[in-house]
Amino acid sequence: QIPASTQPGLQRLIFRKDGDAISRTVRINVHPQSQTMCDGKNINAWKKIGAGDILIKEGQAIVKGRTSADAVSLSTEIDFDRSPVLEVFVPSTRSKWGLAVQDGKQEKKLMWGEALIGNQTYDLSAVTGWQGRRKVDLRLFPAISGSEMVLGWIKIHYRK
Repeated sequence: QIPASTQPGLQRLIFRKDGDAISRTVRINVHPQSQTMCDGKNINAWKKIGAGDILIKEGQAIVKGRTSADAVSLSTEIDFDRSPVLEVFVPSTRSKWGLAVQDGKQEKKLMWGEALIGNQTYDLSAVTGWQGRRKVDLRLFPAISGSEMVLGWIKIHYRK
C-alpha cells in the first residue's frame, strides 16, 4: 500500500519484503492537487468539431472522426502559474491521434500523429509558455489516420 502524501514533487518509496534484506526504492511524482476533467463516462461537456464525435459504448468513451480536422473539444479554466500537468489515459486506439490546447488566440499541439496508448503526460506551462489563469479548449483529434480511440480520462495535476 502506498501512503498518501501531501508533499508535492518527487517522493521516494522504499519496498522491503518481510524477512528479506533487499529493498527496492522507487521515485514517483506526487501531485496532491488534481482535477478530473473527463472520467470517460460523462461526455456531456464535450463539443463536436467537424465530423468529430464522442459517445459511450460498452461503458467507455469512444472518440470518432473521419479526417484530421475532426475533433472534440472540452472547455476549462487552467491556472498556468501553478505548473499544470495534463494527464490523458487512452486504453486503446485504432488510429493515430492528436491533442492540442487552444486559448482563443493560439493553438498549441501537445501530441500529433502518434498511435499512443496508456498514460500520456504533458507539462502545459513548458509546452505553451502561457501564464496566469486562462480559459482554454482541450481538443482531441481521433482520426489523423484511422477512425477512433477510447478515452479513459483526462486530469489536470497542479505541482504548485
